[in-house]
Amino acid sequence: VCVAVEDTGSGMDEEEMKVLFQRFSGQRKKIQEYGGSGMGLFISKKLSILMHGDIAVESTKNEGSKFTLTVRCDPSSPSATITTTTSSSSSSSMINVSSASTSASGMVVEGGVSQPLSLGQQSHLSTGGDGGGGGAGRSCSLLIVEDNIVNQKVLRRHLELAGHTCEIAGDGLEAVQKFSSGCFDLIFMDIEMPRMNGVEATRIIRSIEQERSAGTVPEGSQCPIVGLSGNARQQHIDEAIQSGMQMFLIKPYNKQNILNVIDQLVSSRH
Repeated sequence: VCVAVEDTGSGMDEEEMKVLFQRFSGQRKKIQEYGGSGMGLFISKKLSILMHGDIAVESTKNEGSKFTLTVRCDPSSPSATITTTTSSSSSSSMINVSSASTSASGMVVEGGVSQPLSLGQQSHLSTGGDGGGGGAGRSCSLLIVEDNIVNQKVLRRHLELAGHTCEIAGDGLEAVQKFSSGCFDLIFMDIEMPRMNGVEATRIIRSIEQERSAGTVPEGSQCPIVGLSGNARQQHIDEAIQSGMQMFLIKPYNKQNILNVIDQLVSSRH
């Protein structure tokens, strides 16, 4: 099977195409402008090879590119059936983070389980019921900072059904503007975004809080910021926490994880 996709975009030169399928390739400028982690084409290439195929690219600078995917497929039998197996277990994986350079107040959360980033300490989020509203039973004002429109809608829907009010910012720059003129109980901050990423936005928000309080922010008065990312690398996590985020939630996440985080962080401020 051969599938080709052709565009009339900016195109690439030979040097850009050489690193195109490498992980975290040198296209950092485009990643900062349009978002993403730099892993998509690397993973796609690996998957195509596993399917006994390949992905190739032809491109001309300032004219466009053509990507071609080929995979080898065996003909299926008309009577073939697909069997799926599901597990009733609700086991969750936990990221073990042990970096002395990371803030002791930061936490990494995945699958409903959390662990603090301070060495030798452990903490778990409250599990709560499926109908838990988060925020210690009160309605919270939340800022969702996310460049992906689908992710915006899904997260907003979950939170509004739980009784919270939400505002959306499409990137870090818009988040800083909304924070400067608004008041929020908690911020969900995506990391990789165009114009300004989540780490930069968090640093600026923390500096704004310091200016408002004449240099010293009283304990518990900071607006909680929860980082959102599919990138679970240690360096990525450390950078996010050091920028001033209280928690770092690994995608994909579910509704209850989000509500648990709100409950824990908002409750600690009141």
